[in-house]
Amino acid sequence: MVRAAATGVMDYTGADPRNTKWRIKHQLLLSEVARKENLSVLRDTYAHRLALLAHGNLTEDSFKQTKQETVELLSELRQITFPWAKTAAPSSTGQNDTIIDSETAELIERYKKMVADNN
Repeated sequence: MVRAAATGVMDYTGADPRNTKWRIKHQLLLSEVARKENLSVLRDTYAHRLALLAHGNLTEDSFKQTKQETVELLSELRQITFPWAKTAAPSSTGQNDTIIDSETAELIERYKKMVADNN
């Protein structure tokens, strides 16, 4: 309630807790304030997960785990943003992490060997 008042979402000067319409409106506005705050936290968390995925020193296991958590988080973001839309289960949770292009796969293997040789 304090956040709703502080952000100007709700004006409590005309509050009438005994009025059913006012209580319904109040509950709807408080729910929306909470939804927006949840959305903000989830967006920040999602950005953090993407930053972790971009990190070059992740092991394959930690990359797959972070990727799975990021996909689940994106699904949750979609659910909060579009609650009326049907949400499918996360489709890719690390099964398709292989690179089919042989040239790219060869470059990755050469890079891994180079890093292993330097350590």
